[in-house]
Amino acid sequence: MFGFENMKISSSDAANPVINLDQGDPTAFQEYWMSMTMKERCVVVIPGWDLMSYFSDKTNVCWFLRQDLAEAIKALHRAIGNAATEERYIVVGNGSSQLCQAALFALSSLSEDKPLSIVAAVPYYSTYEEEASYVQSQLYKWEGDARTFNKPGPYIEIVTSPNNPDGTIREPVVNRGGKVIYDFAYYWPHYTPITHRQDHDIMLFTFSKIAGHAGSRIGWALVKDIEVAKKMVQYLTINSIGVSKESQIRATVILNELTKSCRIKSESFFEYGNEKVKTRWESLRWVVDKTGDTFTLPDYPQAFCNFFGKSSSTYPAFAWLGCNEDKDLESLLKEKYVLTRGGERCGSDKKYVRVNMLGPNKDFEDFLNRLLTINWALREVSSLESFTANSKVYNTADSKVFTRSLLVKSASLLIVVCFPFLGGVPEIGTTEQSHTLEFNTIPLLVFLRNVRDSSESQDLSSKREEKDQMALEYESLNENVKKCQYAVRGELYLRASELQKEGKKIIFTNVGNPHALGQKPLTFPRQVVALCQAPFLLDDPNVGMIFPADAIARAKHYLSLTSGGLGAYSDSRGLPGVRKEVAEFIQRRDGYPSDPELIFLTDGASKGVMQILNCVIRGERDGILVPVPQYPLYSATISLLGGSLVPYYLDESENWGLDVNNLRQSVAQARSQGISVRAMVIINPGNPTGQCLSEANLREILRFCHSEKLVLLGDEVYQQNIYQDERPFISSKKVLMDMGSPFSKEVQLVSFHTVSKGYWGECGQRGGYFEMTNFPPRVVEEIYKVASIALSPNVSAQIFMGLMVSPPKPGDISYDQFARESKGILESLRRRAKIMTDGFNSCKNVVCNFTEGAMYSFPQIKLPPGALQAAKQAGKVPDVFYCLKLLEATGISTVPGSGFGQKEGLCS
Repeated sequence: MFGFENMKISSSDAANPVINLDQGDPTAFQEYWMSMTMKERCVVVIPGWDLMSYFSDKTNVCWFLRQDLAEAIKALHRAIGNAATEERYIVVGNGSSQLCQAALFALSSLSEDKPLSIVAAVPYYSTYEEEASYVQSQLYKWEGDARTFNKPGPYIEIVTSPNNPDGTIREPVVNRGGKVIYDFAYYWPHYTPITHRQDHDIMLFTFSKIAGHAGSRIGWALVKDIEVAKKMVQYLTINSIGVSKESQIRATVILNELTKSCRIKSESFFEYGNEKVKTRWESLRWVVDKTGDTFTLPDYPQAFCNFFGKSSSTYPAFAWLGCNEDKDLESLLKEKYVLTRGGERCGSDKKYVRVNMLGPNKDFEDFLNRLLTINWALREVSSLESFTANSKVYNTADSKVFTRSLLVKSASLLIVVCFPFLGGVPEIGTTEQSHTLEFNTIPLLVFLRNVRDSSESQDLSSKREEKDQMALEYESLNENVKKCQYAVRGELYLRASELQKEGKKIIFTNVGNPHALGQKPLTFPRQVVALCQAPFLLDDPNVGMIFPADAIARAKHYLSLTSGGLGAYSDSRGLPGVRKEVAEFIQRRDGYPSDPELIFLTDGASKGVMQILNCVIRGERDGILVPVPQYPLYSATISLLGGSLVPYYLDESENWGLDVNNLRQSVAQARSQGISVRAMVIINPGNPTGQCLSEANLREILRFCHSEKLVLLGDEVYQQNIYQDERPFISSKKVLMDMGSPFSKEVQLVSFHTVSKGYWGECGQRGGYFEMTNFPPRVVEEIYKVASIALSPNVSAQIFMGLMVSPPKPGDISYDQFARESKGILESLRRRAKIMTDGFNSCKNVVCNFTEGAMYSFPQIKLPPGALQAAKQAGKVPDVFYCLKLLEATGISTVPGSGFGQKEGLCS
């Protein structure tokens, strides 16, 4: 029953062990999951005290389904484009076989007429008949082939597509208004072209056949009708009281990795799986072709695969092998210790068998060899007079036998053949007496001669290709570099640059670059830095006629801090005098002392963020909590350093508010996947969302970091960009110190600032700093060591930072001009924030929260169905599609919301 009756069959012949190709045990993909790339990522660690309850979510129809598994399922279907998940109930089961039984129970118990007829078109998956008949239910009855079914009354048709066992694409056959269960276990791109997104009332999928994890026993159903979903859950509750949470967690991790791999061709499981199965099919077809007309295989038409973006064929998980002679093929193969599933069990003829194409490599290769043996026994033995039935020997006059191994490749079939070192391949039928040659089970010489020349040709070609390869090509790049995505300078930016080269006027709003959009630089800092860059001007007697006295004095001050002007390296942390000015600025702002020794000057805040993350992230099991929508600097850097981004979502309906309960859920979910969460990022004011965190919110965050022992990274680069009076900027450092012990003594905080934002906007100068709070001296020393690798931050940028934290004061000659310029810039930004928000909210199908701070508006645009369909046809994410169209039509370059990790379905 259920295909496991062959498990105990064994062979006494050690040279011919049993090859079990009856069950669809999908171990062929094991190599992928054992690769260095995946080995560590997919480790699941579950504490002994965790997962002790039956329940996952009592409010859900499927109360034992974990929410993270549900999200992973939806994400994978979106990435592949093979099934609709919107307005569906997800029911998880112990494999799709249990779900099929649950669906039969649900549909039949909801029907007034009983028993319902169960049918499937021949050849069908043999387990359907066994499942429908096993419990002898009064609710339904197996009626066999859908093609010959003519019984009146309600029925359930099970449609498997691609079909198990013959791999064909199937549609319902009966079409009399009955219920249909669609089994899409094999509707994945490594098996068949994804031609469209399936959209049916009940669709079954299994974890077993996607990536080979049959032992986890996880499947899911996408169900439209809530009553059907409830009945299925009722069956699963009675049958097994739910589904193992341990299995669900493992499935979640694997499914998420599958989804991630879709973005990187070199890591794509589906690319790997397609090549693996395709290679096996080509090998099998090659062998079948060599047997003449003894064996048969189905032919599959080419179709365009939306996932791969090209035409491809079907490479099913099972081969429907036929025999042209009137023989019981299952018995014939069993004589050679090859176990298959006979066609009669699938409602078909005994001359067919179902062969598992996903078994171990050795089993598959041995199967091909034995298939050739069967063919030889049927058709060829008499023509080879020099061969015996079991051992083929060529005589030799030489007592010494020299052998070597030759690896022969033909249509990806690998065969190891031993043959004499000196004589090469003897001609069949000749009287050449040269060497001894033995074969244990199969005479391959007849094929070896045919493939030798082409094999040598391929080897020469391979050597030429290796010689032509560069030392560093895309394929040999660090995988973390290829994973790294930076939407701010991504597809939209590249297209905008192309259009600009073609002469189109482009407005680049994709990055906060004020001077590029017309903002004038402040006069005083430029005067000071000009004098520092050209110190000989200070010796000119007329310098006082061109530059104000306070600018001259500040230039001399900064030059005195250097050991050779702006052209000389500084300390790797930055000039001590400038770091002292930064510390004084922080003390004035927060009311608490700041230690210059814990301040590092950097080439922009981004470089500081990268330095700290580099010290925090030890490997891919280290996670960083990042707000979503997030500035892509964080996701890109975490990927580059090989860590794991742990998202926590901001609530747009609450003006991008932060819920600490959401943080706890994110940490718990990450830890359930074996990720050690080590740090949390806040961006205040928000980028790209523009919200300002309240003091109460900051207190919650700091308490959370204290309880979870997280380093808090406070990105505060927009602290000057505040466009309302209700919620002024408050630094994390101030709130932390206000909270007192133990928080002020124990929470580790790194705060970042820059000259690129605010009313300065000096992005190109690349000046920034970070301040560390509550870091042990040895940690500071190690961070200093890492900073020393780059020798020195940009010295002129350090001068800009000094000027930003210590601008002209009332009474200074340049104060009035500086105050007038900076006030004018801030007032202009404040007006623009209101104009942008009001403008967006006046548009149809556009909503936008008020931009409280920072430099960006982040509207949500509701795209009509036609636009969504056009995006799908173009193979683009909807918001990317919209932004590209906006760019082409207006010349405005933006960043799509998906580039900031915005939730699916929101075009921001």
